[in-house]
Amino acid sequence: MKTKAVLVMFLLLSLCIGVGGSVIRGGTSGGGESDSAISVIAYFCKNDTMKYVRTVSEFSMENGDTVGKSQKLREEFMVIVRDSTPQGYVIEFIPTFFQYGDSASGDMKSRVFSSLKESFKGLTAVFTTDEFGRLQGLENWKEVRDKMKGAIKTMFDSLYTVVPDVDSVMPWANIEALTTLMYSSEEGVLSAYDEVAMLFALHGSMFNIGRYDVDNLSKDSSFTTIAAGYGPYDGYGYDDDYGIMAKSVTKYSVEETRDLVGGVFNLIFKDGVADKFNQAMGDSLDTGMTITLLEDYNLFYNGWPCMMRKQKIIELGLRTKVSTDEIGWVYRSWRQYARDDASVRVSSF
Repeated sequence: MKTKAVLVMFLLLSLCIGVGGSVIRGGTSGGGESDSAISVIAYFCKNDTMKYVRTVSEFSMENGDTVGKSQKLREEFMVIVRDSTPQGYVIEFIPTFFQYGDSASGDMKSRVFSSLKESFKGLTAVFTTDEFGRLQGLENWKEVRDKMKGAIKTMFDSLYTVVPDVDSVMPWANIEALTTLMYSSEEGVLSAYDEVAMLFALHGSMFNIGRYDVDNLSKDSSFTTIAAGYGPYDGYGYDDDYGIMAKSVTKYSVEETRDLVGGVFNLIFKDGVADKFNQAMGDSLDTGMTITLLEDYNLFYNGWPCMMRKQKIIELGLRTKVSTDEIGWVYRSWRQYARDDASVRVSSF
């Protein structure tokens, strides 16, 4: 097996692994008021409406040269507050558009994933939060689960029909078992909505104003730097909007890198195939891995997300892979918390 093929697959799998730090680790729980700290609290009203566009892009570098660049997905969705109580909010997520890669190009993977997401276009998800805006649950998770399992089965049935040899490497039974395990609970189904999790990731947390380092990561070779402050992100913002940025760096030794990716190989592939991948990886890997996570969260004064961006940089030897996930607002309509003074812009667009 070619070394480059192993590295490419390794980097691809690494993007799917939850490694690296997070700005969330630098915040403290609670919603108190402080002149020296920013509390991320949802001051939403019933019928508040936001529309967002999300894009995910990737590019790869080898020896300092760009060797690949693509937009992985684009999706559009609306978020509407259906109810507001002292205990929290009921928020409806409405998907309106999704495209994985360039589905018009004839690329099979793009067509398959686009068709999968297309099957969810008419299915809304109803989330609940606490009074701070922290996600608590998914009211219609069983409906979403059943739709999700059926759509995934249809997608993989189609894939394995078109490319029957896939089953000899990555058995459908393994994928089906993994899917069932992942989405067998409300928590599992909730985790599938990573765009919603990204929007409300910081709610209920407090961050000191200024720039500082935090030392609360479990790995000795990790560190996180956080910067927080007030100010509008764009020309449609307000003076008391706020932003929180973070940089986390985590380093893995050669042994840790092999163990990390080997676990993924063993979970997905047949035993013999996984052994070959692990052997090839063991023969070719002579360096550790560094993962840098850059996060930039900007919110309006009332806690509605304005622009949220995460960038993951994976460095392995001379090869680097960068994935950028960004969600930005394109429409807003707020109720009683909208500003009336002439010095700011209107609240609906």
